[in-house]
Amino acid sequence: MRILFMGTPVFALPTLSAVASSHEIAAVVTRPDKRRGRGQQAACSAVKEWADTAGFPIEQPTTLHDPTVQTRLAGYGADLVVVVAYGLILPKEILEMPPLGCVNVHASLLPRHRGAAPIAWAILKEDIRTGITTMLMDEGLDTGPILLRRVLDLKPHDTTPLVTEKLASIGAEVLVETLGVLDSGNITSEPQPEEGVTLAPSFKKEDGELDWNQPASSIDARVRALQPWPGTFTFRGDERLLLWRVEAFSERGSQNAPPGAVLMVGETVIRVACSAGHAVDVLELQRSGGRRQTAAEFLRGRPVAVGEQWGPESA
Repeated sequence: MRILFMGTPVFALPTLSAVASSHEIAAVVTRPDKRRGRGQQAACSAVKEWADTAGFPIEQPTTLHDPTVQTRLAGYGADLVVVVAYGLILPKEILEMPPLGCVNVHASLLPRHRGAAPIAWAILKEDIRTGITTMLMDEGLDTGPILLRRVLDLKPHDTTPLVTEKLASIGAEVLVETLGVLDSGNITSEPQPEEGVTLAPSFKKEDGELDWNQPASSIDARVRALQPWPGTFTFRGDERLLLWRVEAFSERGSQNAPPGAVLMVGETVIRVACSAGHAVDVLELQRSGGRRQTAAEFLRGRPVAVGEQWGPESA
């Protein structure tokens, strides 16, 4: 099977590698290079770097709506398009281009968490499981018929980077299985159910600000979900603190303490009040412009007092 592969981040690499080892790659389509860092040097995507090393033809269109781009991609004569975290919506002209259609590898159990950030939203919503879905793409946002699914149970301390790594490997396995069944002509698809639809849009920087009025489990989930972007942050006076690891405190804190108040400072933990008299233990954090530290390292540099207030009202 001759395949046109579309993908951009590291998440797509296991699938690209698996496809390349079992099928013919006609070309690789990825997002244009971005200017990054102080020097604003061009940085290519992980997929482009891999494809360049492997010697595959590479396309980096800024849009897929340009007829010239569509004609050029059609010229590769692909039987199928495989899409893994590419980053652009495919127009009708691209969807109808290959004889076997376009298959997407999506990092959720559709129809739950349609959108660009399904892994983070699964953790944020405290789901007990997520997974991979392969689907035939249509003009909607992750609305196409389901081909295959694979479930991954989520663990209490899972973070977005950790689950991303797990699902990247699973996605490659499920896609190879999907291609095998497509090759045999025996695959069947099923429409996505109308019930259970949720959306998983990208996050903005301001989404990272922590609300201490939330339950402890929600705060823990937010810290684990919003890594590495946008990160979860709070304020200590005018100092912005990025929180990397917290744990819900198992016992009730102080009913009288306002959310965001520091309840206890230990050798390795800073306990902060949240909603309903509960608390979270801050275990790893980072000052603005500093490095990630354990609570013990942080406290050696700048002591924290019981009773001080963290949150927007202290900024």
